[in-house]
Amino acid sequence: AVLYRVPLTWGQNKLPWKLLHAALMLISLILSILGLYAVFNFHNANKIANLYSLHSWIGIAAVALFAIQWVVGFAGFLLPCSPVLLRKLLKPVHVWLGGSILLLSVAAYISGINEKLFFVL
Repeated sequence: AVLYRVPLTWGQNKLPWKLLHAALMLISLILSILGLYAVFNFHNANKIANLYSLHSWIGIAAVALFAIQWVVGFAGFLLPCSPVLLRKLLKPVHVWLGGSILLLSVAAYISGINEKLFFVL
């Protein structure tokens, strides 16, 4: 999201910046999914229950919404067949949901630190 706040991007062709934004978000999504895979493997290997805390549910919700956001964003903003009216309607929702997903990921991060401190202390 910060990509669109850089003055270099203002007043230029938006397609390269949209493609860069989509690529960075796709990399983030793939890394998030790999992280979830690693956590589930670790829990299963050590016979720890999965999805037992608020931290895990917030994290799953954040990744699921992020995946939906990426697919809808790709279909709505990068496919040439998507109508301009759809893009105009989708943009505020896309921006709001992106901020909400960021806040969810911060909440998952903070609750994960609290959970770890609770178990250690």
